Amino acid sequence: MRATLPAILALSLALTGLARADLTVRVPRATIVEKIKATFKGVRVFVGEDRSGPLGETLPGSSIQFGPALGNKVIPFSVPKQERDLGFFGKVSYSPNGIYVKDYAVRATAKEFEVTLYFASTDVALKGTHSFLGDSGAPDIELNGAHVLVRMRPVVGEGSKIYFAKPEVSFWADVQTQGLSWNILGRRFDLLDSVTGYRDKIKEAIEGQLANALAGPNARSLLAQKVQEFITQQAGKVGAKIVRLAMEGTDLLITLKKN
Repeated sequence: MRATLPAILALSLALTGLARADLTVRVPRATIVEKIKATFKGVRVFVGEDRSGPLGETLPGSSIQFGPALGNKVIPFSVPKQERDLGFFGKVSYSPNGIYVKDYAVRATAKEFEVTLYFASTDVALKGTHSFLGDSGAPDIELNGAHVLVRMRPVVGEGSKIYFAKPEVSFWADVQTQGLSWNILGRRFDLLDSVTGYRDKIKEAIEGQLANALAGPNARSLLAQKVQEFITQQAGKVGAKIVRLAMEGTDLLITLKKN
């Protein structure tokens, strides 16, 4: 016998007559999506310029912060500025200028759950500075369509416990090409390669730090725990115990037995 949540909430009468028979309930992927979305609420990723401490030490200007459901954990990290030497014509440097998560979304595919973090910036994404012309001596750069995609595959492990395999994290952003070729003191310079390379450094930093933060036992176990708590609560509402869990794609099948 199979049913679908939230129909499980109305199955107590059906379970009354099931002294020995089991009942299999399908939890649709949309229900799990909502639980994951609630768990990720409050997540923040900020990429900014490193700062100097009171003793001249470098203080990371970037961080990842999870919301209450994931323990409010904060992970600082550094994205050093990019510098290009123009020889006699000085140096151009780029620094991240307050890139942050403005929104997020969660969806399910046939095999995994995807969390997308959408980025914006307080002003321009990458602030350009020239060694002797200052801020006006180098073009500022936007990163268009910047977002991170986190892929998480659900797995049922020993003891019919759900958990998530090591997540895969990917960052995308298009570099604004307009203004990357400009003249200084009569000579033309092209910064496309330099800025594209810096975009890739930011990509590697965000991917590596976020993947490590989510792959750690604390974040993954808390995420799985939230889903597991929901499953247990629903079974308890109809006076049943969980006999077995199984994944069918990203739908969850729960086998229940009357207490």
